[in-house]
Amino acid sequence: MGTPNFFDRLDVLGKNRGAPNTDLLLAAHLADARAKYQVREFAAVGRMIERILGAASVEGSRIPQRDDLVAGALVLKGQVLYDEGHGSLVPEVVTPVIDLIKDARPEASRRSADLGIALMLLGRRTEAMPFLEGAVGIGLPAWDAARWLGLALKDDERYAEAEPLLSVATTCLPGFPTVRLGWAQTLERLNRFADAAEQYRQAALTTDPADTAMLEEALSGALRVAPEDLDRC
Repeated sequence: MGTPNFFDRLDVLGKNRGAPNTDLLLAAHLADARAKYQVREFAAVGRMIERILGAASVEGSRIPQRDDLVAGALVLKGQVLYDEGHGSLVPEVVTPVIDLIKDARPEASRRSADLGIALMLLGRRTEAMPFLEGAVGIGLPAWDAARWLGLALKDDERYAEAEPLLSVATTCLPGFPTVRLGWAQTLERLNRFADAAEQYRQAALTTDPADTAMLEEALSGALRVAPEDLDRC
């Protein structure tokens, strides 16, 4: 569904305040924004998020799940800023999420995923972990929770638990070298050297050449686990 068509329909519904499907349309649009995030269409994601936030905040509109929609949009915006290297801007965007969905429970739900990711983006890792662990129970819709939980478990050296989560996250986020690199490091720690070598190579291929630190880490990993294959990078 294209953006103009979506908001044309939303404008029609807006003429009838409290139209029951308005929240469903916004939720569908947020899902579309998440799909574009997966393929790193960050500019398009940013435009869609601003439209979602604008529509959700229209005075007089009655959107039953408004807080959840706004929280989801803000979390997605925070992740875009993080991935674009604007970490200093993340807290201002993400902090309101804590109040919006503060009654979320650690369970298999989108709310649990959003709260867990928001807490991770704010550096509140210990608080985030139960919400991320609960959220991954909803399966593939929580690929973003799998990303953050998998990387946190890797950092805790809980490699066997981290590996399946990072496998899912890398499949859903193939163009995100930080995720792929985390999976490669986890595979190496599990002595799956052939698999690790492939992921190190792919991380090197998808890393921006300007990011010399990450490129060096990916290439050195490939050299470490499979030096004879380094010429494939």
